[in-house]
Amino acid sequence: MKQIKLKVTYIQIFFLLSIFVTFLPNGLIYASGKAAQIVRMMYLVQFFIYSVTIFLCAKKSLRLIKAPVIGFMVWGIILLLVTINYTRDLMKVFRAAVYLLGVLTIFLIVSYMFSYQSKKVFLMIYRIFTVFSFFNLATVILAPNGLFSYGWQGATYWFGGKFITFYMYYIWLCLYSIKRRNRNIIAFVLPLAAGIFVCTRIRCSTGIACICVTVLLIMGRKIVVRIKPWMLITIVLGITTVMIFSNVLFNNPMIQYFVVNVLHRSSVMTGRVEIYNAFLKIMRTDIWFGAGYDNAIVMQNTNLGYLNAQNGILDVITQTGLIGLIPFVYTIYAFLNVGYGYFNNIENQLAAIFLIGFFFCSFGEISFNAYFFFLLALVSGDLSKVVGKRLGLHVSLKTK
Repeated sequence: MKQIKLKVTYIQIFFLLSIFVTFLPNGLIYASGKAAQIVRMMYLVQFFIYSVTIFLCAKKSLRLIKAPVIGFMVWGIILLLVTINYTRDLMKVFRAAVYLLGVLTIFLIVSYMFSYQSKKVFLMIYRIFTVFSFFNLATVILAPNGLFSYGWQGATYWFGGKFITFYMYYIWLCLYSIKRRNRNIIAFVLPLAAGIFVCTRIRCSTGIACICVTVLLIMGRKIVVRIKPWMLITIVLGITTVMIFSNVLFNNPMIQYFVVNVLHRSSVMTGRVEIYNAFLKIMRTDIWFGAGYDNAIVMQNTNLGYLNAQNGILDVITQTGLIGLIPFVYTIYAFLNVGYGYFNNIENQLAAIFLIGFFFCSFGEISFNAYFFFLLALVSGDLSKVVGKRLGLHVSLKTK
C-alpha cells in the first residue's frame, strides 16, 4: 500500500510540474534580458518533465482516449517530418517535439483524472489556474499597457501578450463555471464582468467578442448541445473556407457593422482579409505538406507584418498542409465523439460551450494551442464524476 501511495504522489507532483511548465509566466522570461538562454533551458526542462509524466501515467490514461491520441500522433509525425525537410533546423525540430509532448501530456493528465474519477486532480488544475489568473488580473490592473513591450508581441503581461492573457483567464472562467455550476446567475456576473474588464484594459476585442458569444451559447445551450461533432467541424471548416474568399463575406453590410462598430476594427480586420484572400497564393508550392513548425511563410510572402495566417485552421495548413489537416481534424472529431455521450451533464455542456468559444477565436487568431487542447480533452470524459456532488438547486443553469 505504501508503494502505491508513493507512486500516486509522484504522479501528482509531475502533473503539477507539467501544468506549470506548459502555462508558465513567460512574460518574466522575456523581461529578464536573457530570454534566448532561458527559453533554451526551459525546453530541456519541459522535455524532461513531459517525458517522465508520460512514462508514469500513459498506460493507465490512454484507454479512454486511444483513438484521439493516435490521430494527434499521426499529425505530430507529419509536423516533425515536414519541419525536418523544410528547415533542416534541429533546434526547431526539438521545439516542435517538446510542443507535441506537452500537448500529449495534457491529454494524459485529463484522461488520468477521468480514469480515476479524481476530484483532487481537477481541484489541483483549478487552483493552479486560479493563482495564475489572479496574478494576470493584478498585472492588467497595475500595468494596462503591459509590464514591458517585447518585439512582435507588443505589450507583455505576466504570462505573455494580450491573447495569452485572455486565454489564461478564459480557461479559469471555464473551470470556475464548471465548479460553481450549482449556483445562480449572480455567481457568474462578477467573473464575466472581470473578463470584459480584462479584455478592455488589454485592448483584446477578440476576447470581448468571445466572452459575449460564450454567454449567448450558455443561454441557448439546449440547442447548442444538440450539435453533433461532425456538424461542429463542418461549420468551422465551412466558415474558414468562406474566409479564404472573404471579399464576399466582408462586403456584407451586417458583417461590416459588427466588425467596425462592435469589435472596433477596420473593415479588413486589421489586414487579416488581405492574408485570407492571398492564402492560396502564399501556399501555392506548399499547400499539400505545409512549411513545418513555427514557419514564417506568411511573413515571407506578404508585406502586412504578420508572422502567421491569423486563423487556426489556416495556420495548421501552413504547418502541415492539407495532408496534415486530415489527422488534425480527426483528432478534434475523435475527442468530441468520445465526450458526446456526456453532453447531458451540465458540467460537460459548459466545457463544450467554452470549447466552441475557442473555435470562434480561431476565425481571427491562432487559438489552437495548449489552452485549446486542454479544453478539448476536458470534454472527453464525465466531468460530473470528478467535480463532486452538486449542492443546492440549479437556479439558472438547470437543464431538463
